[in-house]
Amino acid sequence: MVLLKENHIAASGGVTAAIDAVRAGMAAEGRDTLIDVEVETVAEALEALHANAPWIMLDNMTVAEIRQVVRAREEIAPGAGVVLEASGRITLDRLRPIAEAGVDMVSVGALTHSAPALDLSMAMSPRPSPGPSR
Repeated sequence: MVLLKENHIAASGGVTAAIDAVRAGMAAEGRDTLIDVEVETVAEALEALHANAPWIMLDNMTVAEIRQVVRAREEIAPGAGVVLEASGRITLDRLRPIAEAGVDMVSVGALTHSAPALDLSMAMSPRPSPGPSR
């Protein structure tokens, strides 16, 4: 899978350009890989839908924005199997309304980036030699 994030999109000149660049690179190498595009606005999500992105990650969107993108998917790409994933600022309070908005998946980064750290050491000490064996 290829994940296109904001820096890739900015460097390429937009969502469509980033998707097209990945597809061209894959075609040149005879590959076909799933593309996941992270978008931060409804306009970017619409652009990704029009560019036939197979997977769109809706980052830090409100529930109302997510609903808008879900409706747009039904209009722009009905039956295309476009996966919509919500991410960013996912909390237990927001989880049900986000899921009910119609996304296919919800990712929760707080499970890893906000978990308390545990400092473990794997330091080893040499054992004393048992001496010659008989």
